[in-house]
Amino acid sequence: MDKFTIGDFVSGLNKDSRKLFEFIYKTYYPSVKAFILKNKGNEQDAKDVFQEGVIALIKNVEEKKADHNSLFIGYFYSICRYIWMRNLQSRKTTLLNEADLSDNYKLDEEDYESIEKCQDILRLSLEKLSAKEIAKIFGFKSEGFVFKRKHQCKEQLMKLIKEDPEYIKYMKDRKK
Repeated sequence: MDKFTIGDFVSGLNKDSRKLFEFIYKTYYPSVKAFILKNKGNEQDAKDVFQEGVIALIKNVEEKKADHNSLFIGYFYSICRYIWMRNLQSRKTTLLNEADLSDNYKLDEEDYESIEKCQDILRLSLEKLSAKEIAKIFGFKSEGFVFKRKHQCKEQLMKLIKEDPEYIKYMKDRKK
């Protein structure tokens, strides 16, 4: 598990920023690139989003919007994901990777954004980010809302699983 924090990032900026940026690029660019490529982007898009993400991160640190105890990967990945979603919306395209979808799954953009946000909340929870950190990343007003939203996301996930044609088929076959 990655334990590199925002505080470590700030310390690196104060010491040797060139080495810090080389480390960040080598360590975190591949996951940002994979996300962009999977969601209708290309390598240049990935480079642009990554650079914009670094700039946004530095700005958040300077404006004291980033908790120094937050894990870097969760915070930074969320920034990059948000930038890419905003970019796609301005292009009037969808975030869905059509190759990964079948005709059984029809989601409008609003549903998809809700599911994506839920994925991020659940993923960050699994990465052991605190409710306070998650609230800060998503701009929620309280930690209590994080718990409520996490519960709603789990319920939504279970509903989607139970409605999935493959799951229904599996359950029917299992009963035989």
